[in-house]
Amino acid sequence: MATTKFFLYSKVKGKLAPIYVRLSAGRGSDIIVKTGETINPELWSYKKQSINKKILDKKELQLKDTLIDLGKYIDTEVNNCFGELSKEWLSEVVYKFHNKKSSDAETFVEYIERFIKEAEAGTRKNENLINLSEGTLTNLRAFKNQLTDYQVKRTQERKRPIKVDFENVNIDFYNDFVSYLSDQEYAQNTIGKHIKTLKMFMSKSLEEKLHDNRDFQFRSFKGISKKSFNIYLNNSELDAIYNKDLSDNLEWEQARDAFIVLCETGLRISDYSKVDLSIRTDENDTKLIHLTQAKTDSEVVIPVSLRLQRILDKYNGSLPKVRDQYINRDIKKVAKECKINEVIRWNEKKLGKSYEKSCPKWKKISCHTGRRTFCTNAFLAGIEPIKIMMISGHSTESNFLKYIKMSKEENARKLAEHEYFKRSSLKAV
Repeated sequence: MATTKFFLYSKVKGKLAPIYVRLSAGRGSDIIVKTGETINPELWSYKKQSINKKILDKKELQLKDTLIDLGKYIDTEVNNCFGELSKEWLSEVVYKFHNKKSSDAETFVEYIERFIKEAEAGTRKNENLINLSEGTLTNLRAFKNQLTDYQVKRTQERKRPIKVDFENVNIDFYNDFVSYLSDQEYAQNTIGKHIKTLKMFMSKSLEEKLHDNRDFQFRSFKGISKKSFNIYLNNSELDAIYNKDLSDNLEWEQARDAFIVLCETGLRISDYSKVDLSIRTDENDTKLIHLTQAKTDSEVVIPVSLRLQRILDKYNGSLPKVRDQYINRDIKKVAKECKINEVIRWNEKKLGKSYEKSCPKWKKISCHTGRRTFCTNAFLAGIEPIKIMMISGHSTESNFLKYIKMSKEENARKLAEHEYFKRSSLKAV
């Protein structure tokens, strides 16, 4: 258990002496720093190491109360410390005590809650001055829930209150929070997403002058990510799904048709509902989708493919209204019926350990598989990347290439058809 005591070194009469605080936290931990307060040694009881009780002057009584409050504040900060106690840490605590915010100031969690409410109401927008997407809001809410759970569980484990606020978002908190998320067996990319959200909240609140803590900007306070494993459907697999007779199951049929639309357009599911409302016919009688993407606010123009037109005709010019969770659920069932059973393998890393995972391919299919399928198949068909990017809305080639999911074998077979590998003009050595 940590204890604090105050004392003076100097005994020179008539000259103000600095008051020191000693923090003893067990296991030989004995830290001494200045409190920032001074006193005439004649008013100090060296035996009791406190202000002499005989002194009734108002100024000294206020100083006595200040030292009592500082002792309580240090005790609270010890309970909220995520890392090692040190002289630097105690000096920072003393500084924060003398410069602490008022009791009615907004806390970090309160700021996060207000931020989300303003974003939901549309009064807080992104850097492009448009409303935050529902996907972004979902990520913000997920982070808030994880931060709340972290405080509750760490408080229970350590039997002392753990509270995250602007001032203690430091490298010790970072390490402890990442460790907590790893213990919950979250994937690296999920942990990285939460750290990215944490840094965004700290950056926005710093801009709004709610604190002056810049520890989150250190290089060691980094996001965690790894190249995620995703799939695409090749043309034969896509044909099997498209041609599957599902007339006896309306839900599966509509989910399949919605998924095919994503495969034909390369759009995210957040833009699916705008497809049939965004089709225009130009002077050459070519049907084009003119659409502003919800996530990036970028405009794309997409030709209406033959399959997409057939689906539009099937639903009298509209598209089936299906929620994304139902598409994700039912397209797996359809793919399983189509015997897309290839066993796929990939490496996962959790809790610092790497291990191999595998499953039949149909289990990894989701709405976003449609976007990767479009980009990869268009690329394999020989369409120039820049032309595909003008449809997919990718702003950089590096981001676009993350969507190209062909295997090394597929790449080798594609190269085998290239003139370079078929040239016969080489002379024998």
